[in-house]
Amino acid sequence: MSRMRIAVLLLAVLCVFGRGAEASTISAINVGGEAAFATGTFTVGWAFTVNQDIVVTELGYFARFGDGLVASHDVGLWTIGGTLLASATVTSADTLVGGFRYTAIPNLLLVAGSSYVVAGFNIGSDGYIAASTFTTPSEITFIQGRFVDGGSLAFPTLTNSTGAASIFGGSFQFQPVPEPATLLLLGTGLGAVAARRPQWSV
Repeated sequence: MSRMRIAVLLLAVLCVFGRGAEASTISAINVGGEAAFATGTFTVGWAFTVNQDIVVTELGYFARFGDGLVASHDVGLWTIGGTLLASATVTSADTLVGGFRYTAIPNLLLVAGSSYVVAGFNIGSDGYIAASTFTTPSEITFIQGRFVDGGSLAFPTLTNSTGAASIFGGSFQFQPVPEPATLLLLGTGLGAVAARRPQWSV
């Protein structure tokens, strides 16, 4: 990665972080109708590619009918190769947004052109949804559903359909990082303002 690219990313992240609570937060997945619902002991989620640099701010788990969740659920976010980048535990007290409950994590930068997996561990009767329809924001592209059996949160290595009926347990929310062209315009504007600022003599 070039020094210019690193500098742009650092500036972008600082812009996002600096906006704090005022920045718009986007849900990674919006599910439509329910094709099926199932329970069991396994990790379930989905793989995706990032089209624009984003900063993940929260991890979430599916809450059917917007209920309070019977159990707490561990959620993880991995590289497509299986390296765990972040994890958190979602509870019934966490914020409900679009059918998922979300809990905050330290800001995590995901880089454009890279692929990742987000998934949550299901235990008890909360289960997961196989959605008949779903949409993702333009900043990411859905690849496929992922799952794996087991008694704790684990990287999901098995795949399911890439069609409309896909499985969703874990999810996340994020803030877009400004594109380099936008940052360049911002930097140019700030430079112009600085140049025009009156110079005071002592």
